[in-house]
Amino acid sequence: MRPDSLASDQAQGLRRAFQRSGLSVLPVCVPGRDAASEGWIAHAASALAERGRRVLVLDAGPGLVAPAFGLKARLELRHLLTGESEFEDVVLAAGPNLSVLPAPRGLAMFLESGEAPGTLFGAFLALPAPMSVLLVTGPLDQVAPLVEAGEEILFVASPGRDSITGVYAAIKQLERDFPGRIARIAVAGVADEAAGEALAARIASATERFLGHLPEFAGTVPDHPALHESARLAGSVLTHAPDSPPADAFRRIADAFDGWRTAFHDTPLEG
Repeated sequence: MRPDSLASDQAQGLRRAFQRSGLSVLPVCVPGRDAASEGWIAHAASALAERGRRVLVLDAGPGLVAPAFGLKARLELRHLLTGESEFEDVVLAAGPNLSVLPAPRGLAMFLESGEAPGTLFGAFLALPAPMSVLLVTGPLDQVAPLVEAGEEILFVASPGRDSITGVYAAIKQLERDFPGRIARIAVAGVADEAAGEALAARIASATERFLGHLPEFAGTVPDHPALHESARLAGSVLTHAPDSPPADAFRRIADAFDGWRTAFHDTPLEG
């Protein structure tokens, strides 16, 4: 085990032991453009919220998270950064303990400013009802700078060729441009858990062989009619089919979240 991984594991253990309040930050990259992968973050966010976490999804991608909840974005993070709008005018309520903040231009704008990521995280912690989990989805070159060596970035893979090659290419870019970050793979859209584990092992084998990096595994959510129905109804599978196998799979992922090596911030922005 690498020293930075050991230190991060110890920090996670201490946070769980003393129940420190703060913000856990996880970048989520979805290289494939298939429905199974794209819906993953909305369902995972809902599962975390169901478990009592205050979750904010910062969507710097093509704006797919808000529509997954039947929401339409008018404003985004850019309007918040320029002072044109207040947080409550920009953020979208997606359910109990769950909000979406569109950021198709705002996150790039923030990074170009040269401000440390802690400034953004500190602002979320300074809210009257602070968030406890921030899921950031978007292109790798925008979300990877938000975490440091020894902290995780999650990649969502599905059986499609574009998804598999996209995830491998993204992990390759991660190793080249953001060394030391830890890749974790979630699998969606497969026939069953065994197929998911096989797909994750296939990607992990290639990355270990050619990149010298063995990704972590985040679990599998098999394909199921409940997922397609929830997409049609524009909502989470935990809401529309709470007793379904995919709902239970997302709950297991949420329950494992605290054991991941996520970035953690506990200093609110002052002023």
